[in-house]
Amino acid sequence: CELGSSISSNDVGFGMRVHGFDDKLMDLAEFSLNLFFKFRGRIGKGLPEEVKEGRFEACLEVLQRRYHNHGLQASKLASTIRLRCIRPSQWSSHAKAKAL
Repeated sequence: CELGSSISSNDVGFGMRVHGFDDKLMDLAEFSLNLFFKFRGRIGKGLPEEVKEGRFEACLEVLQRRYHNHGLQASKLASTIRLRCIRPSQWSSHAKAKAL
């Protein structure tokens, strides 16, 4: 059985998804939420001990690459421009990459 989880940001906060067909699904959800909440109030204190050394940098690199490549496909660029016309508060991938 395969289990998975993902976390994403949106205009109003974060979205977390756990998925799979296994009796351990609730354990994965509990672990993910506990780890997520361990980041609260850690400004200047580093990462929680459960996060392996170098893992944050690897995830950051993947995210930066995704933001950089987002506008390379015409359909995604058109969708982004259309959404930004409707919702000006939405950040473009370029703006997100610059903020990182």
